[in-house]
Amino acid sequence: MKDQHSIHFALLTDETGNIRKILRDDHALVSENLTYLGELVEDKTRLSHFFYEIAYHGAAVIRDISLRNMPMTVQLIGAKTESGLTIICTAENVVLLDYIQDLTSMNSVQTDTIRHQSKLLSKKNFNEDDLLNHFSQLNNNLVDLQRKLVKKNEVLMRLTLQMNTVFESAGLGFVFLKKDGKIDTFNAMGTDFFHRLTGQTIQPGMSILELAVPDSPEGIQGLLARSLEGDFDSTDVYADGWFEIRTTAVKDDSGRQKGVLLISEEISRRKNYEKTIESQKEFLHLMNKILRHDLANIFTITKSATSLYKRTSNEEMLDSIVEASDRGIRMIDRMKNAEKILHDPDKLRPVSLEGAVYRVMKDYKNLSFTCHGQGCIYADDLIYSLLNNLVSNAIRHGKATDMMFEISGEGDAMVLKVANNGKPIPDEIRDKVFEENFKFGKTAQTGLGLFIVQKTTLRYGGVVKVESCKEWNTCFIFTFPKITEPEKTFKSENCE
Repeated sequence: MKDQHSIHFALLTDETGNIRKILRDDHALVSENLTYLGELVEDKTRLSHFFYEIAYHGAAVIRDISLRNMPMTVQLIGAKTESGLTIICTAENVVLLDYIQDLTSMNSVQTDTIRHQSKLLSKKNFNEDDLLNHFSQLNNNLVDLQRKLVKKNEVLMRLTLQMNTVFESAGLGFVFLKKDGKIDTFNAMGTDFFHRLTGQTIQPGMSILELAVPDSPEGIQGLLARSLEGDFDSTDVYADGWFEIRTTAVKDDSGRQKGVLLISEEISRRKNYEKTIESQKEFLHLMNKILRHDLANIFTITKSATSLYKRTSNEEMLDSIVEASDRGIRMIDRMKNAEKILHDPDKLRPVSLEGAVYRVMKDYKNLSFTCHGQGCIYADDLIYSLLNNLVSNAIRHGKATDMMFEISGEGDAMVLKVANNGKPIPDEIRDKVFEENFKFGKTAQTGLGLFIVQKTTLRYGGVVKVESCKEWNTCFIFTFPKITEPEKTFKSENCE
């Protein structure tokens, strides 16, 4: 593009993007037969959201969007006015005040002509007719210039109103700084941002560097200092909500930097999206580990039972293979239900702990167990994998033959104890058993079982520790937040 800091075009559209009038088209991007802005923009989904934001909030900005047949990305600025929507397409970080100055600059050729004519009249002797002719020509030029200035003044007033709408309603905070760091002008959003950040109300003439910004030099303080020296950047700042802070140069007619424009944009919603995506990625990672780990356990049982059957022809081994296969099918079904969590990762439901215990222990017919007490916690289908890992680990590593489950309420917490009579976990490794890929002993496999247990416990807002309790060699103690409902108490039988 000819100028990376220019304004490319300005349009008047309706609320769906249909073009009513071309206000400006510096680089012939908008053809006369173009009726819809979407024909010019590559990403129609973002454009549709852009028009929705304007209609709903009164103004919007969309950055880093591509136009057809254009090598660089641009930004679109839109504001709702009485005559429709004013859409301005600019290069990234362009200063809107430059647009007004450009549109309202006088015709330099005409003013030079008038200046030259006045100079001639002051230095030469003319006869009366020549003098009248020169005065008449000068007067005509002055009248013509006045007409053009009146028209441009009308354009300036309209643009000023439109730019004020953008300035105040675009959802962005603007603060113009002079070269020495003193505040020049700002809008209400800019004032609000610095009040959130510092507790101070900014005023014209204040030095931006003297504000009590609670931040390190690597953050917004460093950003402001570098920007005043001509090095522009962006950073994210928390000020009772997340904001993205960007800076760009304000230049004079000769292209020299005369100040800095500081732009603040509230991005809490974007931060929440990023947090949700990270949570979903972590959950997918955990589900994948659970699936691999649990299926590996099932295949190990199936392989062992098949081998024994070949050697002994004991038909009980066939029953073990069928049971393991059924367990694998049920586990896959639970994982399929757990996929719903990806769409609403924070949504947990009341789950009966004793109900989950009995459901898991149905798969271990040769293992004795007792379950005391009852209670509910906020959980999801991963609770079954958590319990299954504890039981399968007790059998494989501890050679356990008996399990004990104890559920009790203690203050604001629900406590679940899971114990077995197998070999105890050595004291020297108890602090490491929950680490990913930690393995110990000859029966060690993937090292994921207890890691999955801990990650699932944290997902439910709980903590887990391992120790000996009473006559049991190994005891896992879980502490979960107790369900508290002001209008409804979840009883065990009402939980899933």
